Amino acid sequence: MELRLNTTIDREQAAAFGADAVFCAIGSTPVKPAIPGIESEKVHSAVEVFADPALAQGKVVILGAGLAGSELAIYLKDLGREVELVELGPALNHGGNSCHGVAVMDMLLQKRIPLHLNTRAEAVTEAGVACAGPEGPVLSPADTVVYAVGMRARSEEAMAYYDTAPIFHMIGDCRTSSTILNATGSAYTAAKFLGRYD
Repeated sequence: MELRLNTTIDREQAAAFGADAVFCAIGSTPVKPAIPGIESEKVHSAVEVFADPALAQGKVVILGAGLAGSELAIYLKDLGREVELVELGPALNHGGNSCHGVAVMDMLLQKRIPLHLNTRAEAVTEAGVACAGPEGPVLSPADTVVYAVGMRARSEEAMAYYDTAPIFHMIGDCRTSSTILNATGSAYTAAKFLGRYD
């Protein structure tokens, strides 16, 4: 077996490789909310901040209280940051894992991380995030703004490789943006049945 790291392979190279099977696992990209000010230098995706927590300076407001946003809030709090969550929906989005959702919510409460539910982020300003809450307009002061509002599958990019080998599988988040359980499950299933029905 040969493992190549830090290697980009385009469609033509993949076809020329002569593989019996191609598994495409190129993942997904963060969805950036379409609100004024989102291109500000103080705005980052949750993916970027997980990779480099130093990007989150001062008071941090996280847009999106799914597992990614909520877990990032807990992580940054443990690093000593002041952090709060803004969520459009009526509750923390546990992504189908209710037990984990209860544990995450418990940690948010223990660490006294403010969670603003039913609140829409309308603009990133110099002072923070202008929101529309249940009781009207509100400003969440912020030095750093992080968006964690979902991921978009890179399925079109993945499909460019569909005819580069006799067997082709899209696995993980490039197939459909989902949970780590579904991502690893799709990889396991594809690998388990590889070659069985040729």
